[in-house]
Amino acid sequence: MSAEETPVFATLPPSDPPPEYEAPSMPPLPLLLLDHSNALSAEKKPEFLYWLRMALLYHGSFYLINTGIPEDLFDETSRAAADLFKVDPSEKQRCSVSNSSGFTGWAGIAENEYRETWEFASELPGSDEAKRPAAARIRSSGNQYPTSGPASSSSAGAQGPDLSNLPQTIKAFQKFLRDLAFTYNELVAEALGLPSGSFDSLFDQNAAAQGRIKFSRYFHGEDPAVLGEGPYRDAWLSFTLFANDVPGIEIRSERGQTLQIPPLPSALLVQTGTALSFATHQAVLSLPHRVIQPATAAEAALTVRFRMEISPDVKFKDLLDGVVDLNNCQETPQWSPWLLERVKQRSSGKTTRSLGESHRNRW
Repeated sequence: MSAEETPVFATLPPSDPPPEYEAPSMPPLPLLLLDHSNALSAEKKPEFLYWLRMALLYHGSFYLINTGIPEDLFDETSRAAADLFKVDPSEKQRCSVSNSSGFTGWAGIAENEYRETWEFASELPGSDEAKRPAAARIRSSGNQYPTSGPASSSSAGAQGPDLSNLPQTIKAFQKFLRDLAFTYNELVAEALGLPSGSFDSLFDQNAAAQGRIKFSRYFHGEDPAVLGEGPYRDAWLSFTLFANDVPGIEIRSERGQTLQIPPLPSALLVQTGTALSFATHQAVLSLPHRVIQPATAAEAALTVRFRMEISPDVKFKDLLDGVVDLNNCQETPQWSPWLLERVKQRSSGKTTRSLGESHRNRW
């Protein structure tokens, strides 16, 4: 993190919380930019964990750079994001999610939103998942990949994008993101002072091998009031690649302020979900995100989002019980008094918004 990128409270010692912005007129805190390479350095890791803790407590989101993902894989995935939406409509229909027990493939254009999506999942062996409830069947045993063919245009004989390397690109990107995601499962626990493996019980064998990728195209429409994507949150951690430089993602802060998230090349936007928030007694802040439509029809915004999937057998009560007993938090050095008090306030609904209110996806 360069001097120019240093947050306003960077000089505070790790034992102190960042300053509170009580006045609604104050702008929301800028999103932190974390350098993943610092997490791999014994010398720099303590400072990295401090900033990760601040991001989890006060944003629930942060930029992540130097992830170890090869630059050419970033580029190939970004090209795939553009090419997927250029295939012929008949090929999209062939790959419709309605033809997949795991709900993978082309999800079409969303109703009441200016968004078109493709979904892909890990290819798990066997077909037992297809016999289970929908929450379990979302773990696909196969993907629907479009093939190269005519372009999605009216030009006779126009050739569509070359998609021969698409499965290889998606699988490679998915593996990097899955490994990175479970690394951050441990880093989040460490940043909060939780024991290693605190979240393991929420991920069975298939969940640990899972993770879904959503390619999204947000386009300009006739109605300026319609969003590219309405407010949403995932269950656990998600990692978003900006496939081009068209902006659109916004976060609603805990105080009801809107924070725009501009695209950063070769960076990932890491977002926390509601299940992670509940499992940590709301120490981890999960806030709604939305995507506004592009200002003009000149170019659509493209994103690639990887999201972790917890086991479908996890019960809501298990999440509410949390991964650590609140009464024992004082025995953990990282759970300083101000952090413990903040957790108790969020859990009892004494913060700006109550427990139920803070987990509704609305603006």
